[in-house]
Amino acid sequence: MASFSQQTRPPMTGRWSLDSWSVVFSHSPSKQMQASATKVKQQYAFALKMMNPMVAEIFNSPDYIFLTGTAREILFDGVTVVNCTEPLSPTAEMLCDQLGAVLPETVRMTEPGIFKFSFYHHRNGTVKGRYRIDRGISDPRNLGRIVEYEGRKNVTAWSQPQCNMINGTDASIFPPFLTDSQIDVFFPEICRSLFLEFKNEGTYKDVAVRKYGNSPHTFEDSDVDESNKCFCTGKGRKRHCLKRGILDLNDCQ
Repeated sequence: MASFSQQTRPPMTGRWSLDSWSVVFSHSPSKQMQASATKVKQQYAFALKMMNPMVAEIFNSPDYIFLTGTAREILFDGVTVVNCTEPLSPTAEMLCDQLGAVLPETVRMTEPGIFKFSFYHHRNGTVKGRYRIDRGISDPRNLGRIVEYEGRKNVTAWSQPQCNMINGTDASIFPPFLTDSQIDVFFPEICRSLFLEFKNEGTYKDVAVRKYGNSPHTFEDSDVDESNKCFCTGKGRKRHCLKRGILDLNDCQ
């Protein structure tokens, strides 16, 4: 169950500045601007020049491609990404009129003409999904390993079987006595498993721990790391592979 309760977590107001999170979000360009431009380029390349002035109008004349805001805004309350309340050109007005019917679930209209983006507002209070996991009775090394997610042993978002595999756990539990140099975690939000690399050993409140972190190969450009080619989308002449750090999740949502 995905939820946030102010009563059970009173110190966490979410109103702190994201200065300390800037490094995290500097690798995540504004989803709306990037996704819109990518979609137009794929289907209507000739319309890119028409799109440029509309971006300045409805995206509040952005001078920076990255989102900034408090933790609470970016995670739940939302950051304003589209403003249709200002005087607009006829073309931009037409676009604003159509937005309500094509919004992704991460963007919602909070008041007439104001559209806000947040990562988890639409998931607050929702069930993440039904898992079938290994209890580790036959082999403790398999404790927590996902056997099925939503009744399936694999996802279907990607072009090749190895990228559709459900590997590892959901990150809420791991097998005991880990000595592996890599662990796998499945994230249904992006329809794929990620592998985390061993970084170092340490202690936390006098308990020995092993620290794992994201691998630089995970979201590498497929021209650099060929194992990521199965995350490219489309077929034949319409097949396209995005650059480092970007996934096309159209077939996942």
